Amino acid sequence: MSANLLAMRLVLIGEPGVGKSTQAALISERFDIPTISPGTLFRESVELRFAVGNRVEHFLEAGEYVPDALTTDVIVERLARDDASNGFVLDGYPRTRAQALSLDEFLASRSWRLSRAIHLVADTTDVISRIQRRRSEQGRIDDAPETLRRRRAVYE
Repeated sequence: MSANLLAMRLVLIGEPGVGKSTQAALISERFDIPTISPGTLFRESVELRFAVGNRVEHFLEAGEYVPDALTTDVIVERLARDDASNGFVLDGYPRTRAQALSLDEFLASRSWRLSRAIHLVADTTDVISRIQRRRSEQGRIDDAPETLRRRRAVYE
């Protein structure tokens, strides 16, 4: 059986703070596949002052989604790397219909299929508590209270 048929390709979706990144890290470690998160890629780009970081910083600070085309470009570039050929966990992508269609096109171009899409849910009180803790521990710009309210509204 080919490695392509054995590859684990997962999508984790859910509202901000539900635990996607935590679960993605556990899955990634257990199955030795990369976690690919647009949020992480964007935050790293901002921190390192990459060109894409300059383009997305204001969206992150405002709690808005980065435009679909830019998000998809960043994700597709990352999925095209060798370490994702035998599987990956997508953390928080796709978030829109356009992104889902773009992901389908990319997967089809590689003759890949998703193994599963997993929708995570949690109690709102737990989500808010997690995000407050994450903000104090990590200082994420997209976890400020006003930004979080906007992110949750955009997600809904």
